[in-house]
Amino acid sequence: MPTMEEVDSRRDEVTPTDLASFWRRLAGLVIDILVLGPMTLLVAWAAPEGAPLAIAVGLALAVQLAYFILLIGRFGRTLGAYVMEIRIVRADDAEMTPGYGRATVRQLVPLAAGLVPYVGRLVTALVYFWMLWDPMKQGLHDKAARTIVIESPRPRRGVPPDSDR
Repeated sequence: MPTMEEVDSRRDEVTPTDLASFWRRLAGLVIDILVLGPMTLLVAWAAPEGAPLAIAVGLALAVQLAYFILLIGRFGRTLGAYVMEIRIVRADDAEMTPGYGRATVRQLVPLAAGLVPYVGRLVTALVYFWMLWDPMKQGLHDKAARTIVIESPRPRRGVPPDSDR
């Protein structure tokens, strides 16, 4: 595991203009919610008849966690991130996807924050809104997982990668 000095020295490779904005990240999350909504409803609906509500909620949560962990861990992006042309990468190496371990930490931090009695929603909001004043635009979940979110335009068909079009 790299030391904090190594991470800090490699952060110089990513400039603030490479980092994804709050609004782009929020739009990607909204797209993911629109994708997950129907899937979550189908899974909850498929729960055995007469099963406790907790089972349906647990299945729905499992689908959501699997969506984020598998896509971010393997590809560094969800469908919403793909559409918004952003990518989650390791803070110590912006060329590498986070992997499943970091993707799991990234998803469990806001989930755990929501479990704080009485103020869970406020703490969860803090996890995400932290990026508004952080120089690396990292939420607390990004810091815990040692990830950053960068802009990552998709290649355009018929346009060479170095073209100005």
